[in-house]
Amino acid sequence: AQVQAKLQRRVERSLRRLGIHLRLKERLLLTEAQRMAGWIESSRSYMTNHGDYVETDLLFVCTGNVRYNTRLVEDLAARTIEEVISRTGEIHVLPTLQLVAYPHIFAIGDCADASPIKLATAAFDQARFCARNIFRLIRHRRAWEEEQAAHATFAALTQFSPHDMGSLHPHQHCSGLATPSSHSASSTQDDESRLATKRENNPDESAKLALYRPVPKFVLSLGPRDGVGQWPYVGILPAWFACRHKSRRLMLGQIYRFFGAELPPNAKTI
Repeated sequence: AQVQAKLQRRVERSLRRLGIHLRLKERLLLTEAQRMAGWIESSRSYMTNHGDYVETDLLFVCTGNVRYNTRLVEDLAARTIEEVISRTGEIHVLPTLQLVAYPHIFAIGDCADASPIKLATAAFDQARFCARNIFRLIRHRRAWEEEQAAHATFAALTQFSPHDMGSLHPHQHCSGLATPSSHSASSTQDDESRLATKRENNPDESAKLALYRPVPKFVLSLGPRDGVGQWPYVGILPAWFACRHKSRRLMLGQIYRFFGAELPPNAKTI
């Protein structure tokens, strides 16, 4: 809490030095179409939740008023939309980033309620957790299917009669195969019962998945020569760090490298 308060004061001072007028704890009352537009370029006034009016020439709809793109999962709701969408309009997910009602579907980024931090750093972290859990589910399901196949083979072998076993080729007898004499009928029924129970259970439910926990981690640009940030185990980042890594070129170099694109010849960036 102390770090957040100090960081907020730091950001407010920098914004006021830039001539930006802050109106905190207020929100514009926008229509659904205006929220979906993202930005509106026109001279008009908007009413706030306090009943005041704000004149704008260019309006950007940002976090807090934007409508999250959840239409892909809204149609999945069998009965009510609350099955997949939370009260805040976000996709309701577990700490494993799986949908509560549909654990075979994952949701990350701003549209998910996994984190109140709606930043690219949070989305990248969630993407790593999501990929890790998907791979774990694949490996777990593969092992589960192999186990079920082994149980099915074992159950089938224990149902051979002595006549069937005697008719096998001598080289087909081996100590690893259970015969009725070494495996009672009651134990066979127990094995079949356990096998049926395993088949009914969802194998994904027993997989050990990673739990995502949001961590405040970001770098905020406050003009070309100023900035601030917060990092785990470090606290508030100094202005020179924010300028070096983001404010000067808005991380243009990292973005180009991430997408495997080549920087323009006249772009000098880190």
